[in-house]
Amino acid sequence: MAQNGNDNPVTLGHGDSLGNLDSQGEPGFTRVGPILDVETFKDSYLFGIPLTSALTGQTVSDETLKKFIKKGIGEIEIAVRISVNPVRINDRFDFERADDSQFGIRQLTRWPVIKVENLKALWPGRSDVIGSVDPNQSQEADYPTSWVVLTGDTGLVRIVPNSSGIAGADASFLSSTWRGAMLGGMKNWPNMWRITYLAGFEPDKVPDVVNDAIGVLAALKFLSMLGPVIFPFASHSIGLDGMSQSVATAGPQWLQMRLKDLEEERDRLIDLLKTHFNTDITFAAF
Repeated sequence: MAQNGNDNPVTLGHGDSLGNLDSQGEPGFTRVGPILDVETFKDSYLFGIPLTSALTGQTVSDETLKKFIKKGIGEIEIAVRISVNPVRINDRFDFERADDSQFGIRQLTRWPVIKVENLKALWPGRSDVIGSVDPNQSQEADYPTSWVVLTGDTGLVRIVPNSSGIAGADASFLSSTWRGAMLGGMKNWPNMWRITYLAGFEPDKVPDVVNDAIGVLAALKFLSMLGPVIFPFASHSIGLDGMSQSVATAGPQWLQMRLKDLEEERDRLIDLLKTHFNTDITFAAF
């Protein structure tokens, strides 16, 4: 468990998810790691593929390969509708008395979630008499992040009050009477809850299946754009002092087969990730 500034526990987003399975697996076997790098990309997804153009003799640089990896990350974020690189998000939710009285579920707009950093409410008014509301005034109140019960991989949160760890706030107002003070008898109020959280994966805890999808998408885009330059012909001849040798390769035919395999693997991995992160039926509002 991570700790926030008030020494309150913060629920992390991968307690039982793809992002933390390495702690539950066999010793020496991990399922997460750093984001895909150039060397791993070349070894695992471009193995056996020449990186020098047969037409110009130019060699594909590591910086160029990094750009293709970046494109792969961007396509995964759009296709699966998740965040890969960490990003700080501020979401707002309406107060709904019927839902909040039952610890109503809120759907965050980005996931997976690494941690919730801040929880606050913007009250439409407050007086010394509980239940009295002045709509012309407002007061922002901070709540402990330990009140948030988080399902990190799907971005679902519940706000569950507890009386421990309330610091930097009016304890008499935020204790067990807080629910009775909620807007008096009003049924709802727009944009009352404010939740700040970090979405994405920690830099060294990217699930292997996510890295795999990034590598497949990056290789697919790389071969689609540069494959014809690397494999411009199926055969060629070499002549020297009256001797000649002909070399035949799969050339463009091999390239088409490889692209087809990558497309099928891309579709399989995207479907797998959508199912796990529940984005096949849930729309993430980016």
